[in-house]
Amino acid sequence: MVAGDEECYEVFKEIFDPVIDERHNGYRTDQLHPTDLDASKIRAGTSTLNTYSPLESGQAGASGDFPSHHIATEPREEWWKVHNDAKNFLVWVNEEDHTRLISMEKGGNMKAVFDRFCQGLNEVESLIKSEGWEYMWNEHLGYILTCPSNLGTGLRAGVHVKLPNLGKDPRFDDILEKLRLQKRGTGGVDTESTNGIFDISNLDRLGQSEVQLVQQVIDGVDLLVKMEKQLEKSRPISSLMPNIFCRNKLMKPEKINIETDLVARLTQPCNVHPQPHIHKSN
Repeated sequence: MVAGDEECYEVFKEIFDPVIDERHNGYRTDQLHPTDLDASKIRAGTSTLNTYSPLESGQAGASGDFPSHHIATEPREEWWKVHNDAKNFLVWVNEEDHTRLISMEKGGNMKAVFDRFCQGLNEVESLIKSEGWEYMWNEHLGYILTCPSNLGTGLRAGVHVKLPNLGKDPRFDDILEKLRLQKRGTGGVDTESTNGIFDISNLDRLGQSEVQLVQQVIDGVDLLVKMEKQLEKSRPISSLMPNIFCRNKLMKPEKINIETDLVARLTQPCNVHPQPHIHKSN
């Protein structure tokens, strides 16, 4: 199910509202969505685990030290992408949604990745506002996207982390659910884990701010790493098992050595057909 523009969510609300409620953990029709892009509020987790280089399927012309499915010199004809000199911030145009913004780097400094993302997001918005356009956003649904699953922040904060023992534990999926996290392989959507390396990211998009979701991933991964260390030593993890995730709880920081990939899918205007997701600013 997809929406052609913001108006679809109102005109066809009898269809969309139940889908939004189920996908976003009981999001009510009278709720307001918070937006917060203040990276200074992020508390960095620091658990140490195995350092690794991810192995991912590449595209022709892939280059650099980052996942090759993010950087390519020959994008598809219907969409294009640009990146900065450091290749740690990218803008994709017409890839699923009108615009996909990506901030990423190797290492565990999620706060730096999020700070770069916020700066890039604001710079892109200032450029399109100078042309009389703006991101589509409202108080109830936050940023408006084509797919209802990405409404709200439109943000996926992902971490590539090696969990060979925990990944085999039958409780792993339940642990992730309680932490409101999700897993996939490092090759992208619908791929399997390779050598125990998982892409762990936030499950929710709507009803919590960008800062809250990024912090949730940091704290959640910090706990997963602690569990993995216990399992490496053949020790029980029952004392670490989460009941209900408390996003305000600060876990004891250690060092995270992981690859961070912060992705947000946001709609914005571009001079490429079609453009059903934009409107003039007042």
